[in-house]
Amino acid sequence: MVQPALLEKLEDHSEALQSEVLQYVELLLQSKRVASPIQSTESVEPKPLHGYGSWEGKMIMSDDFDEPMEEFKENM
Repeated sequence: MVQPALLEKLEDHSEALQSEVLQYVELLLQSKRVASPIQSTESVEPKPLHGYGSWEGKMIMSDDFDEPMEEFKENM
């Protein structure tokens, strides 16, 4: 097991280093809890963030979008 080896190595070092190791272990445990929250028993389908048609109805183009602009008519 890892525990006896870990304890043996920690006993050989100062209390300050042992405290630092303890803080690091607590940080790892905390980040693991945040990274993997408790999953519910219900399966929830993720909503797609993008894809074909995802902007439908959110943008409006004018009817003369493809027509030449007035500012460029003299150059044509």
